Amino acid sequence: MGDSYSALYSPKSGSFELNNLKNSIDGFLDEHKDVVCDFEGSTLDVTAEVSNFQKSLPKAVGIKSEMTRGLLIPKVVYGSDDRLNVSEASSFLQNLARATAAQISPSKWDSSFTLVNETLGNRLSLCSGERFEDEVSVSRCSGFLVSNDTIVTAGHCVQSEFECSEYRWVFDYKDNPSKVDQSKVYRCQSVIKQVLDNNTGLDYAVIKLERPVLDRKFFRVRSSGSAQVGDPLVVIGHPSGLSTKIASNAQVRKSSDENFFVANLDVFGGNSGSAVIAAGSSTVEGILVRGEEDYVVVDAPDGSRCRKVNQCNNSGCNGEEVTKMSSVQGIPVIDDFKVIEKGLFIDKTFPELQEGLTISFLGYSYGNYSLGGRKFLDRCGIHFYQTSKPSEWLDFSVAECSDKSALSAVVRSFGDNFYF
Repeated sequence: MGDSYSALYSPKSGSFELNNLKNSIDGFLDEHKDVVCDFEGSTLDVTAEVSNFQKSLPKAVGIKSEMTRGLLIPKVVYGSDDRLNVSEASSFLQNLARATAAQISPSKWDSSFTLVNETLGNRLSLCSGERFEDEVSVSRCSGFLVSNDTIVTAGHCVQSEFECSEYRWVFDYKDNPSKVDQSKVYRCQSVIKQVLDNNTGLDYAVIKLERPVLDRKFFRVRSSGSAQVGDPLVVIGHPSGLSTKIASNAQVRKSSDENFFVANLDVFGGNSGSAVIAAGSSTVEGILVRGEEDYVVVDAPDGSRCRKVNQCNNSGCNGEEVTKMSSVQGIPVIDDFKVIEKGLFIDKTFPELQEGLTISFLGYSYGNYSLGGRKFLDRCGIHFYQTSKPSEWLDFSVAECSDKSALSAVVRSFGDNFYF
């Protein structure tokens, strides 16, 4: 049992060594009960100590949620490795990647925001020739914008207000940069909602940033229902702490659980909190939270041991688990047409404005834009504008109030200023 523990207590150990130790402990406890002995003048309750140690071990080998060298590690590659740098992806996906962020400790850069030279290969003792081995690996988790000042990530990435203040959220951390742009670094101001529940499988956090992100759009999220088996998916995040990677060619494998679905996504530790998106759209289906073991330890030709990417076929292994967005609470949203119609024309509860129009109207504002409307008899007028330029309307319609299509088209146009 001691030899098994010594083999496990190594930076290059993996599931093989863990299984050996677990088997050794199981065998010891089966054969020995209430073993107490004296050692160097102290009494050791051996059975109790071994039993307590056993309880601290991962319950399921291959599904890790513990910290490994500061990096949260689950996940794996299915079939071929589909990870791409942002610059290698389509322009559509490059644009979506702008709304994703890396969670990084400020200890990972100096006063000029130059990153520490900590390569993935060195940090994880990768075998020679593994993908991205020479890239810098410094991020801890991933996240994505759902409003101009709100990020969603995995619940295990921000488990306290301390972790909120300890890390920064960095946008445009892509294509293996040597430094980060200070203007793209944001603090976490507060945790709006955080859930990490082993019983329900829910794992998410909604984070309010210190200031709004005004130079990019943010994601729409699915508010009800779920992606179904066979639906194609894309994931954008920071596998193994790397700069942004985009991986396509994945599908939903199982969606029967109320709070999460399972997919064959090419993801790694550091992808926790990544946006899992319906392929061909900008709608987030869920948050990547856990899965298979990333790397396996093998014997190198020189007799040393190193890590290689764990590979499964597309229908093999257990799959990667994704918290369903319809189970996430606390996301601020731009109100839909029914709510806005009610506030402008039916209950008339929105505040009164008079800017850019000779008569007053009722208004609804979000970010840097305002939406206004007024009803007269059976006619409804609606328009929107950049708040700083009230006389320069960006879209408008005057139609019979029963003409929902004309009115809702303006509301959709208003929302398109914020959502992809």
